[in-house]
Amino acid sequence: TQPRARRTQVKNMWWHGPAIGSDLELTADQIDRMDQIYVEQHAARQEASTAGREDSESILEAAKAGDADTIDAILQRMGERRRMAAAADVETTRQVFRVLTENQLTILAEKYPVVIQRPWTLRLGKGSGTPRQPRTNRQRRAPQPDQAATSPEDS
Repeated sequence: TQPRARRTQVKNMWWHGPAIGSDLELTADQIDRMDQIYVEQHAARQEASTAGREDSESILEAAKAGDADTIDAILQRMGERRRMAAAADVETTRQVFRVLTENQLTILAEKYPVVIQRPWTLRLGKGSGTPRQPRTNRQRRAPQPDQAATSPEDS
């Protein structure tokens, strides 16, 4: 069985949204297949993340020892791991989209283009049936309306 956190993540993926599910008329089999693809991809990502943390610690130790050759070897390994992860993401996305029919892909592209463009960065917004739009770096840095600073004169 899947760990609880992973099950929760799967249930938050775009294909579990009521609006998308209804618009695409997804079958239970399609949803199950996409869940399985996601779970496998997520497990591989977790392994890569753990290895990346270990590499970061190894770089620090090598730097403390002044060992540039070891740092170079670790960085090469990290680069290769990232290239492999990117290739795996592309393959996973391809597999998920292959679960859908041509008509479902067309509807998805027309009604939810952001899902086509960024399928793994989307989660369902709280309480909604549609994916929230990814925020740009500028939006992340901008204060939210309820967080805007007030001047002393406003007090």
